[in-house]
Amino acid sequence: MMFQIVVSFVIIFVGVGSVHAETAGTDVSALNGMYRSLNSPAQLSGWKSDGGDPCGQSWMGVECSGSSITQIKLSGLGLSGSMGYQLSSLKSVTYLDLSRNNLQGEIPYQLPPNLLHINLAGNDFSGSSIPFSISQMSSLNYLNLGTNRISGQLAADLFEKLSSLNTLDLSSNQLTGDLPRSFRSLESLKSLKLQDNQFTGTINILENLPLQKLDIENNHFSGWIPNKLRDIESLKTKGNDWSSGPAPPKSTKEEAIKDARVRKGSQWSTGVIIGSVIGLLFFIVVFVGLLIARKRKSPILQAKVFSVSDDEESVGQKKGSRRNISVSPPMDLKPPSSPPMDLKPPSSPPMDLKPPSSPPMDLKSPSSQPMDKKPPSSQPMDKKPPSSQPMDKKPPSSQPMDKKPLSSAPMDKKPLSSAPMVLKPPSSAPMVLKPPPSPPSDLQRSIKDIEFKSRLKSQKNSSVNSPSCSAIANYSIEDLSRSTRNFSIRTVIGKGSVGCVYKGMHSDGKVFAVKKIDESKYGKCNFMDLVSELANNFKNPNIVQLAGYCSEKNKHMLVFEFFRNGSLYSFLHLSDKYSRPLTWATRLRIALGTARAIEHLHEVCTPPYAHKNIKSANVLLDTDLNPRLSDCGLAIFYDDITNNLGPGYTAPECNVSPSAYSIKSDIYSFGVIMLELLTGRVPFDHSKQEAFEQTLVRWASRQLLDIEALPEMVDPALRGLFSPKQLPLFADIIALCLQTNPESRPPISQVVQAIFECAQV
Repeated sequence: MMFQIVVSFVIIFVGVGSVHAETAGTDVSALNGMYRSLNSPAQLSGWKSDGGDPCGQSWMGVECSGSSITQIKLSGLGLSGSMGYQLSSLKSVTYLDLSRNNLQGEIPYQLPPNLLHINLAGNDFSGSSIPFSISQMSSLNYLNLGTNRISGQLAADLFEKLSSLNTLDLSSNQLTGDLPRSFRSLESLKSLKLQDNQFTGTINILENLPLQKLDIENNHFSGWIPNKLRDIESLKTKGNDWSSGPAPPKSTKEEAIKDARVRKGSQWSTGVIIGSVIGLLFFIVVFVGLLIARKRKSPILQAKVFSVSDDEESVGQKKGSRRNISVSPPMDLKPPSSPPMDLKPPSSPPMDLKPPSSPPMDLKSPSSQPMDKKPPSSQPMDKKPPSSQPMDKKPPSSQPMDKKPLSSAPMDKKPLSSAPMVLKPPSSAPMVLKPPPSPPSDLQRSIKDIEFKSRLKSQKNSSVNSPSCSAIANYSIEDLSRSTRNFSIRTVIGKGSVGCVYKGMHSDGKVFAVKKIDESKYGKCNFMDLVSELANNFKNPNIVQLAGYCSEKNKHMLVFEFFRNGSLYSFLHLSDKYSRPLTWATRLRIALGTARAIEHLHEVCTPPYAHKNIKSANVLLDTDLNPRLSDCGLAIFYDDITNNLGPGYTAPECNVSPSAYSIKSDIYSFGVIMLELLTGRVPFDHSKQEAFEQTLVRWASRQLLDIEALPEMVDPALRGLFSPKQLPLFADIIALCLQTNPESRPPISQVVQAIFECAQV
């Protein structure tokens, strides 16, 4: 009997234990990656870097529903490191709190997609944007990113889908710019904290929100505080640039104007309707009166005009189209004794009763029209359609507005349409045809050509002596010699085919880079023309700017900005194991910035510039690890592209013939840089035993299009912290840039757009 009781207890215990199902595999993998990113902290009891059962083993701060994780609460535990890049797989998590820790780096692009509560306040998060994934959380009601180091402007559409958001805290960051228009969508917002940032502009966009608490102290807001906001229970507005005096009744005026327009529109509509009815009645009365008058005067006219013979009616029906009612000339419709004026309205002469004659092509079906025919009003053959005109230049962000997504197909130009031209039949209303515009005369063309050439010449002349060129510092040899310790070998920071680069320091402590041009290059160009070109044509935030020059005693030197972080090459390939590696998000930002610099050369400069020396050693990094492309405008000095670029960067067409170099060869070299960012490997590695492994492009070409092999290509220094959704997109862009046929490589503007869209995924 006792034995049966013991067995029963064992069965009950095992049954109870079996009720706890194992945690979903995707959730476990996400928490494993998060634990590793947090540097495997000991205070997280139960957590593991590989495997485990968070729901069944009660991991610290983790709450579950069944086998799915629903909440992660790790506030105030002194955690360090970063959050990881696999959180998007936590589909059931609705509550995330990692506040009051020491987390660094950028907030991951992909957070759990169904969050209702996010609290990442009181950390050391940086970066230039708030993750795009937050803007897609339509059910989010609490967002706190306060007391971090997030900088930059808020995206224009950040809050468009967050109509359920109740609390928003972005305080104590480094955010700038005006409040985005999407603030209007926060129709449930009760508490808003924006204090201690650098926001600018007005706060009028907040006046219709149901706010109960508003703190906007210590910003750069201007204008007036709307009257509606003054009634908020808790309002803090000190430390801004408010306008003095009473605020203008802007809202009241706008509403009054709107009401007046509505009333005026309704009154106008009513008047139109009444007038139309009266006019119609008047027309009917006049028409009936004319009929009666004509009937009394000419019964023959009534019979001739308003009756149709059986033959005519049958013909019209057989044709299956509009009946062609022929009107006889007035001379046949009146008796000889009647004056002509009594038989027709004075305002309708016979010539106005017939539609204007149209060309034969307008009366035929579309398929019968020759493709090269045009109506008389069409433009001359040498004119381009409006759709072929380039779009207006884009804002400072360099993002083109009309870019198309990349495809793997060659980028060959195609005609606008291959469908046949469809010609519409002429309308039944009279059509007035105007003669085609006469082409400009030879005199007019010559005047326009002369004006264009003179304007171009004046622009070229003005660019040489423009203020931006004259503002460039003109150093003496003594100054540069003193700042570089007489061009000591110890101050050399780089050496290329153009000459050596020295690190110089002013007496005030400012550091700069001096490129001493080799004397063998002096005959390539006029030095002062080169200085003017560098000063005026390469103004872009991602291009290294010219700071000065020296031209004395038959010596020519260029002075540039200095960047203490060095080059991308040294950051990727020469750092020791204790150096902090570039994060995945930073690598995307470097790729995008470098592409925008190349876009300035290829599509902003006129004529386009081929850089001819694009490599990671020429991508410098500023204090925020933003890229600056160097050596722009120096292509005139390059004799041998192969020797200049070095192994691994040269496009295939240039290995056959260096003269074949084009802007599409720049695209190839940039693809190699992107491959370095992805893999962390050098473009050419002599230490590899296998020949196909020595050249980075050749080694990677077999794996770029293999979705399963991509994770194995990623730089091991990232320790698996990358976005699995962004990785294949980034690899696709690389593959397109590295195509063997230069014509198949996309233009740089499409590359910029593709990288930008990849970063937003």
